[in-house]
Amino acid sequence: MNSRAIRWLGLVTVLLAASISSANADTIFDQTNTGTPETFSATLTFGPIGQSFTPTLTSLNFVNLMTAAAVLQGSALQPYTLEVDIHSQSIFGTILGTSEPITVQPGPPVEGNGKFSAPVLTPFQFSTPVALVPGDLYVIQVFAVSEDALVGSTGNTYAGGTMIANGSVQPESDLWFQEGIATPEPDTLLLLGTGLAGLLAAVLCTNRRLIS
Repeated sequence: MNSRAIRWLGLVTVLLAASISSANADTIFDQTNTGTPETFSATLTFGPIGQSFTPTLTSLNFVNLMTAAAVLQGSALQPYTLEVDIHSQSIFGTILGTSEPITVQPGPPVEGNGKFSAPVLTPFQFSTPVALVPGDLYVIQVFAVSEDALVGSTGNTYAGGTMIANGSVQPESDLWFQEGIATPEPDTLLLLGTGLAGLLAAVLCTNRRLIS
């Protein structure tokens, strides 16, 4: 990655940290994997798709993912609606909770690549906290309600679980994700997405692979 991209990445990291700290003083992040996404996978093509994790808290009421619009060359960027389920043990396990659907306005097109938009930090909220047992394995499954979307992943950088694609464990990859508990509500996490989209585009227009 060149020095200009590194400077952009540093700025993104600082803004993300500042936004998280100011958005909600009562937000507790438990399990996270927030390295720069290397790959984006289509939720329909690679579904069921998700991420396993091992919590230390007894509940969660939000999940954040990095998503992007799955657009074809020359077509307009379309908003997309996503939800996430929390499963016990595996992506085919019991569903413990389902987030409220969120409709995402896509970020700007990535310069030099018309196939997807800049990634957007996408917050999923649960109206009722999902009860968890610390140390047990759970799975976040993301799925499209309307329009396909891409979800960002990194290399194998999270020790408490793995990415899941086509229903199978992907031991060399992890989704970009955050999960935890926010009180009274995680609404202010919505503020994080818009400002980061343009900055991330500057980083992701180089050295980026797309799976679609």
